[in-house]
Amino acid sequence: MKHSISRKLLQTVIVINFLALLVVTIAILLFTKGFQNEFLLQDYAEERDFILSDYDISKPIQHRTKNILIEFIPNDLNGVLPKYPLFQSMPEGMGMSRSIDANTYLINIEKDDTGVFYHARDITQALERERLFFAVIIIIAIATMLFSLVLSYTGSQRIIQPLKHLSDYIASSKIGEKNAPITTDFQDIELHNIAVVFNNFLVELEQFVLRERSLVGLASHELKTPVAIIVGAVEILKSRFELPEPVLGPLTRIENASEEMSTSIPILLELSRRSGQVLSYRELDINEVVSDVIKDLSQLFPVDSRISIVHQDKCVVTADKALAKMLIRNLIQNALQHTSGKIHLSLSSHSICIRDQGTENQSSHLQELATNIPTQNKTFNTGLGLYIVTLITERLNWSLDISSGASNGSTVAIMFSSLDKNKTRPVRQGL
Repeated sequence: MKHSISRKLLQTVIVINFLALLVVTIAILLFTKGFQNEFLLQDYAEERDFILSDYDISKPIQHRTKNILIEFIPNDLNGVLPKYPLFQSMPEGMGMSRSIDANTYLINIEKDDTGVFYHARDITQALERERLFFAVIIIIAIATMLFSLVLSYTGSQRIIQPLKHLSDYIASSKIGEKNAPITTDFQDIELHNIAVVFNNFLVELEQFVLRERSLVGLASHELKTPVAIIVGAVEILKSRFELPEPVLGPLTRIENASEEMSTSIPILLELSRRSGQVLSYRELDINEVVSDVIKDLSQLFPVDSRISIVHQDKCVVTADKALAKMLIRNLIQNALQHTSGKIHLSLSSHSICIRDQGTENQSSHLQELATNIPTQNKTFNTGLGLYIVTLITERLNWSLDISSGASNGSTVAIMFSSLDKNKTRPVRQGL
């Protein structure tokens, strides 16, 4: 799933801020707690040394202030228990806590060679101040987090907004159309450079499109001129001379082929550009188209002995005749050219399937057909190749499927799409 840059940036800033605040808060709390423990231990040591040095340690000692309870029992008095209930039933140890009468005491019980020293400090107020301090730290952390969120959002919007404007303009640009240049008055030098480069790219692309369109127009004219001369010469021969019947047949085929070539030249030249030319859609009998293609290919291949056809009585589709005939001729010619066995054609009103028996070089031919790149020779020998076949099927809104087996040969299937009768559909806009 794709996300916007602003969202990713905001999430990253949030995570970083949260981790930073969490680390700082934990560090402050640990430092405060450690500092408090150090202070209490030092206070305990000073009071212990003061009591043991200024009092008679040969007898029990009890000392009490507002927040401190101290008691000392010499080792000579066996069985004597502490006077203060706070120390009773408490084991020997340091840093112990005990609550009595809603007050909390930090208790230290230490035994040495002279006796047992009991020390307790009332830390109730200290704990309250500690809780207050912790609450203040948490409130500050939350406030800082919210403030960082606001700054992160506003900062990310300021950074992303120009980039979003630039990306929206680039996304709205249409190839083959005159696009206004992007404004380059960005404050960020990186976005300014991107806008300048894209404007230069648009200028070069528009010039390329103009040159390509001019070249296609000139090439179409130059290619159609000799074809027109051929057609004119055939018409002169047929109108001015009494030609025998065996000669009229080839001349008629030359005339038909020339007219078909004159129609196919502009379509082929503009096919890869997906120009806005409107194709002529009408009902076609696929049986007739296949028959015409096989008749044309009979001059080059033994089609009668190699091709078998299974068809329905009525195989009618709605398509452009020139493109449909060009597509079917290319597929049948590829099968005849690259295999030596039988070729089976299956025709229906919804598909045409061409299946061959395969050869030793079947995989290389299929690869060449599928990639439109020659595998052994430096020149193409697959006719128009699958690239043009794919463009034609896409232009006709048909689907193409190719399957191949090591020994079963290959199968090429064209599935026709349904199109309303008498409907003329323009192809998609583009180059």
